[in-house]
Amino acid sequence: MTGRPNTKRKLTTKLLCDRYDVSDRTIDRWTETGILPKPMVINRIRYWDEDDIDRRDQERMAEATITACRSNQDELADVHADEAA
Repeated sequence: MTGRPNTKRKLTTKLLCDRYDVSDRTIDRWTETGILPKPMVINRIRYWDEDDIDRRDQERMAEATITACRSNQDELADVHADEAA
């Protein structure tokens, strides 16, 4: 291994729109509300680090999985409670 830094690309607003199939206004809202990290701005063009976006996607997927598991556990508990009654 050479120890080179990760060379993932920078994503523009258009690339994020294509990635998530949303409008540029949605990207603006997601950035304003903290769903997306703040971009770097070069010559008035916004760029997001692909590593940061990938990490954000993984975290949100993990959160969704945990929420779904908890919901399933609650449903099972309700079923068992009904059976015991």
